[in-house]
Amino acid sequence: MPQFIINSENIENSEITITNKDDIKHLATVLRCNKGNKLTLVELDNYVYKVEILEINKHSIKTKVLDKQIADKKLNIKIT
Repeated sequence: MPQFIINSENIENSEITITNKDDIKHLATVLRCNKGNKLTLVELDNYVYKVEILEINKHSIKTKVLDKQIADKKLNIKIT
């Protein structure tokens, strides 16, 4: 499941809006995400959200929060 970093100002109740143009292009064009696809959104130092895409347009992607967990401070990522 793709993961993207979000800002806390993009979170409103149970919806999160992705406004970063590079992320929108990557999700819509490269990954070919559609309404109903699921993503993981990470708010650094706070929470990890499992979301479902509600709407995609060229200015934003609106998502609905399915699950919210406290972010693990130690990321399990290997970079080479």
